[in-house]
Parts: sequence; structure tokens; C-alpha cells
Amino acid sequence: MLYICLFIFILIMTKLAEINFKKTQKKLGITCMAICVIIISIIGGCRDVSVGVDTAGHISTYFKRTIYYNSMVRFILEQPSEPIYLFINYIVSRATKNINWLLFVFQLITYTFVFGYAYKKREQISILTFIMMFLFLFYNRSFNLVRQTIAMSIVLFSTIYAERHNAYKSIIFIVL
Repeated sequence: MLYICLFIFILIMTKLAEINFKKTQKKLGITCMAICVIIISIIGGCRDVSVGVDTAGHISTYFKRTIYYNSMVRFILEQPSEPIYLFINYIVSRATKNINWLLFVFQLITYTFVFGYAYKKREQISILTFIMMFLFLFYNRSFNLVRQTIAMSIVLFSTIYAERHNAYKSIIFIVL
């Protein structure tokens, strides 16, 4: 029931954003989208670590390991995983020992890029339709494939620059 209410709220706010962009009230539209990103990230961050195979296994394991390292460089060099992912793990673990903050940060990264893509493409696509499709297809799946969903959202965002023939920016985002 929580996810249904979340989706309805997000879709209403997304529609309000879309209406405001059409009325050239850009700041209000961006505010609506920012609220969506924050709310969806909070809900994703508040979930139990048992929700999602990736969360219970990979994310929880690395977050627990991170707590025991005093050196970020040593931690990153000794782990067989993605360095930027490990960097985020390390930074969050210095601020708090609560893994839910890490889950919040991962959701925040993912949905910032997703909503950023929708915003940049607002002239060509319906923001509401795009966000609705993304939520129904990938929101729950993102709990199982956290790192892959982050990567997918960054690559999606980078396509904006590829379409504009700005290979430099596109490659930077893809390398992330």
C-alpha cells in the first residue's frame, strides 16, 4: 500500500511539474521534481536491509567492512568492487553507521539522474509518462539491483549529451 501511495503522490507532483514547465514557471516545476526525488529517496532509504537481494548481500557486506577501515584509499584498494561505489560507502560510513543513510544516498543519486533526464527531455517527452514508466518498471527492481540501477540512470542521463554531439560530457558520465 505504501508504494501505491508513493507512486500516486510522485505522479501527481510530476504532473504539477509538467504543468508548471508549460506555464514557464520553471522554478516551481523544478521544486516539484526535487520534492519527488527527495520523497522517493527517503522511502527507498527507510526500507529494511532484507528488502532486495543486492541490499542484503553486497551493500550490507561492504558497508559493514567500511566501518573497520581508517583509510579510504586502503579500503578501496583492498576491495574487489567499483571504486566510486566504495568511495560513497566510505564517505557515508564516516558520517553514520546506519546503512539506511547509504540506501538513501543511492536512491538520491539514481533518481536525481532519472528526473534530470526527464527534465532535460521535457520538450520531447511527457515527464509524467516517462516517470510513470520508470517507476512501474524499475522502482522495486532497483532494490535488488542497486548498483546497476545507478549505472543505468547515469548512462540514461549521458545520452542527452550524446544526442547533442557533446561526446566529452557523455563519456565523462558513462565512465562514472
